[in-house]
Amino acid sequence: MYGFTQSFNISVSAALSLASLRQRLQPKFNEFALCEAQLRRTLLSWLLQSIPRADRLEKAFLEGK
Repeated sequence: MYGFTQSFNISVSAALSLASLRQRLQPKFNEFALCEAQLRRTLLSWLLQSIPRADRLEKAFLEGK
């Protein structure tokens, strides 16, 4: 390290560790990619769980209201 600092704080240490991990995992990201259908199902599931009263909104949408 250069400068007056003698050590990294915990947030800098975590950032450096995560950056290093990401670099090592980058070549394998395509192995874990979702296909389009899986991506849409996952997004829909997340939206239905995240939006208040999503079941009512979905029902009204499907009924054309």
